[in-house]
Amino acid sequence: MIYKASVLINIFFKTLFLYFFFRFNSFKTIIEKISNHETKKGTIKISPLRRVAFIRLILKYFLLSKNCFHKAFISTIILRDSGINAQFVIGVSLDSSFKSHAWVENNVSPILESFELKKFKVIQKI
Repeated sequence: MIYKASVLINIFFKTLFLYFFFRFNSFKTIIEKISNHETKKGTIKISPLRRVAFIRLILKYFLLSKNCFHKAFISTIILRDSGINAQFVIGVSLDSSFKSHAWVENNVSPILESFELKKFKVIQKI
């Protein structure tokens, strides 16, 4: 129980740090950070789904952000720090209007995605 609480506190503060990192850096710097951030070795005691759900709660209710790039960027970094193989994915809409979306995948499976991802063409996968 104490371990899980410490993991959640760690995720909370990492989310805050990464949110402000995202807000005050260029897109190029953000992509470089994800590209250079390797998956660390570690034991997985809390599932990737629960970690991402907690990150989204923090972003939505504490930082008031619904931005998919925030969610995907922060989730990817935190999952990799936890020893979970995560990919940051950016896609553009296949219909006539320009839309983009970012999400995180674990072993080619999207984590907690409500969008129909078949409507997006992947343009970047890190």
